[in-house]
Amino acid sequence: MLCGSLHTICMDHEEVQKEAIKLNSLPILIEYLKHSTDGTVIRFSLNIISTFLDQGEEITETAQQLNLAPIVSDILKSHKDNDTVREAVLDVLSNFNFLNKPLVQMQLYQAGVLSHIVEIINAAHEERESDDAIERTASEVLVFVVSHDGIAQLAFEDAGLDLTKEAMDWMKGYQEHMKGTGALVIGNLATSDLRSQELAAYPGLVDALFSMVQGDYSSDEMMVKVKHAALSALRNLSICETAKPLIQPYLPTLLNYVTSDMPMLVYKAVGCVRCLTRGNKDVASQLALNTTLIQSLVELVDKYKYHNGIQGEVPRLLSTIVVEGQMDNNTLGAMIPCNIIPLLLQMTTIKEYPQVQVEGWLAIQKILHLQGDASHLRSENIIKFCEESLSEDTNPNVRILALSVLRLVSPSLTKEDELEKLSEHLNRLALSVTDIPAQQLASQIKQAKPFN
Repeated sequence: MLCGSLHTICMDHEEVQKEAIKLNSLPILIEYLKHSTDGTVIRFSLNIISTFLDQGEEITETAQQLNLAPIVSDILKSHKDNDTVREAVLDVLSNFNFLNKPLVQMQLYQAGVLSHIVEIINAAHEERESDDAIERTASEVLVFVVSHDGIAQLAFEDAGLDLTKEAMDWMKGYQEHMKGTGALVIGNLATSDLRSQELAAYPGLVDALFSMVQGDYSSDEMMVKVKHAALSALRNLSICETAKPLIQPYLPTLLNYVTSDMPMLVYKAVGCVRCLTRGNKDVASQLALNTTLIQSLVELVDKYKYHNGIQGEVPRLLSTIVVEGQMDNNTLGAMIPCNIIPLLLQMTTIKEYPQVQVEGWLAIQKILHLQGDASHLRSENIIKFCEESLSEDTNPNVRILALSVLRLVSPSLTKEDELEKLSEHLNRLALSVTDIPAQQLASQIKQAKPFN
């Protein structure tokens, strides 16, 4: 009766909820959950806890300390046939304030909650031909928990859970939502090279993902959702060297999505092609010869100005094609009029991602070596970009590449203002005792024309 009364007054009254939290009601509700076998009491207690979790950081910290996971696991085990109780459990678990805590995710795994969630998904999957709310919520919780890399590793090694097999079964099934869930699980598992190697070797896994990419779906919304999930998984797998030969035959399919009108799919397809191309001179050389593709990639940046993912991935793919490809001056000469240089130079300014800066400078460096003159780069004000990468807050690996490029273009310098600004940076770097490679290179540049 007390639990029912608390449920009645709390559910729609935020101030009452806050007062109940102050009165330390959460531990009392958890005691109800520990000792009650009454489905209604359990459901009411879970509903109240779920509303409490919306009240901020302090209460979610308390819930984390009290460790709901073993209790939730016992409830799911003892009430597996009670849909209303399972819904109430999943409502608590799907609360982002609560679930977003790594310790909570680990508690859920250690208590065996993931196994119960997989059982819920499979039971709903077998019983109904249409999408089910319980199944959807359960799958969202599962995907979110295994997005934590530590738990992904534990789940991957858990023979009893066998999450790879479960995901494969869902991807091969008839229900569209679960196809997407299976792909998202694979994508989360494929965030380490060792796991990706094993996943790539799993019979039929890469083919199943591409079957989803090429499939037809009941609505445009579902099509984008499922294909996005499949391309996300393939993007992660394509980083792995052993997966590349399995993905490469599907390159034409990926390129079709690179130039599609669906930005979410464009983004993932471009990322997948980029990862596939890295370390693969054959693919890079093939793409470098496709001037139509290069032009289309450049146009994507202008077309999807609002999409940060595309803005980031397209220049990185262009850089990878330039750096990895075996190309002659004619091939590069056909690429440059597509206006790739401004995008490559822009990469060198993204200081929050030094790896991107490095990729940009490596491509510029190769262009300089192949072209033999700096006319295209001078017209894009390359000196300004070199100068930006010589500042004190620049990553040392980026700085040394900028210095290497500067050494190649400096003989063409004539403007006094450019020489003066660069001399200031070179003088500072030549005296550096913390960055010896930069000190040595800066000293060499200073001693050459036009600085000397």
